[in-house]
Amino acid sequence: MSRVLIVGAGPTGLTAAVELARCGVIPRIIDRRADASPFSRAVGILPSSADILRPSGVTEALQAEAVHFTGVALHDGPRRIAALPLNFDAHSRVLGLAQDRTEFHLAEALHRYGGSVEYDTPFQGLEQDDTGVAATVAGQTARYDYVIGADGIGSAVRDQLGLPFPGFDLPETWSIARTGAIRRCFRSSCWRADTSASSPRWRPRASAWPQARRTRCKRCRWR
Repeated sequence: MSRVLIVGAGPTGLTAAVELARCGVIPRIIDRRADASPFSRAVGILPSSADILRPSGVTEALQAEAVHFTGVALHDGPRRIAALPLNFDAHSRVLGLAQDRTEFHLAEALHRYGGSVEYDTPFQGLEQDDTGVAATVAGQTARYDYVIGADGIGSAVRDQLGLPFPGFDLPETWSIARTGAIRRCFRSSCWRADTSASSPRWRPRASAWPQARRTRCKRCRWR
């Protein structure tokens, strides 16, 4: 049986591990992190990804927990400038689930096949010849038939192989926030945010939405 080492236990590395295990090859999968990530990070799961994960049963678990997007709307302030419908056929079903939950379901599937992730286990180098790869992990060297580098943009595996990663950085600052949905009350120009009771409610500035402060909505009781 082939010996496979996967470096990186994010969605890509875990997907490779699950598919190999499903086909009868239990890989060794390592990650330098101390534990699984608790952060949302990426949240979108496309139909092509769902198709890949369906044979292992992961897609069913994701669909049970994820938000099923029905559309995407783009706004410039209060004005909607574009809308894209989703979930109207098999090729437009986009799921929304925090990346840490996606990784959880992938790790659960790997465990069912008899595999597991080795955290706090850094990859330190490799040497390749005609018969395989000698990889050093956490101070110990072992031979593998294949090494899969799934360790992200700063991949140590790619650096060891001297493979370039052409691209560019966007100058803007981006962020992902875990919040409640924002509802629009169509009886007035007010907006409300569905957050927890302990969180401060957000309202638009009067300069941006002049009607928001002057109008009282009977449905949500906002001014």
